[in-house]
Amino acid sequence: MLTDKQIEKRKSGLFGTDASAIEGTSEFLGAYELYKIKRGEVSDEVAPNLAMALGHNCEPSNVKAIAKAINKKVRGSNRTIWNKKLLCPKGKPFLGAHLDGKVVGERTIVECKNVHYRAEAKWGEQGSDEIPPSYRSQIKHYCLVTGMRNVIVGAIFMSWPEHKIFNVTFSEEEIAELYEKEWGFWSRVQQGIEPSVDSTKGCEQALRRQWPRVIDTEDMAQSDETVDKTLLLMGKNKEEMKKLRDEESRLKNIIRQKMEDRPLLVHPEGYTVASYKEDKNGNRVLRIVK
Repeated sequence: MLTDKQIEKRKSGLFGTDASAIEGTSEFLGAYELYKIKRGEVSDEVAPNLAMALGHNCEPSNVKAIAKAINKKVRGSNRTIWNKKLLCPKGKPFLGAHLDGKVVGERTIVECKNVHYRAEAKWGEQGSDEIPPSYRSQIKHYCLVTGMRNVIVGAIFMSWPEHKIFNVTFSEEEIAELYEKEWGFWSRVQQGIEPSVDSTKGCEQALRRQWPRVIDTEDMAQSDETVDKTLLLMGKNKEEMKKLRDEESRLKNIIRQKMEDRPLLVHPEGYTVASYKEDKNGNRVLRIVK
């Protein structure tokens, strides 16, 4: 678990979870909100929750399971690492990392993850390099910071429970591309050049935090050509979204017809693809495992 000092240090550079926002692989955090956070205009403070506690408490067991699976010694880490060769435009280190661990005697990073029910389908088979894009961005950043190129990801699947190992290696081209993106983003932060808004949940939250209430004033915002085009596109999108919702309903009804009154729909290989769950009113709700 990061100390208060380490959390404060994250504001002075880019770290693993920031990479997914910069690369556009996170559905929660985008470049706009990240820019506001790094500029100190909005807070990224997250209240402690069960998922965070589980991740912290399971990490020692995860590290041990990785060491056993690869039959090598793994050392945990809790220090802040800075790349002191790749500097920002002002000549200061800006690429930092907090690693979960490292394989002793090798240039291999160890990353620990807890995987919850809804995210299971985003992971590949044991031993593959198929991990969610946001996590791929995160560990790629660690490789950029440390100069290492190999990462072993240990994932605990909480609903089974099951532990899987994933082996990911990055090319020099991938690392160089990420560096260009991160250097460009950090340059914008220092120069105060705001990125465009995006579709992430975090962007909406950042805008809400920036302007939390409506001010009682006679002043009004004036529409312009950009806003007029935006409203036109929103109208077209609304029509297309209705078509997609109707089609989704039809497809779900095919699943319901197949399941009848049974609680689970299982693939021939044995994993669950759909299930029924009762809500508080006793109604059956169909859940599709994505």
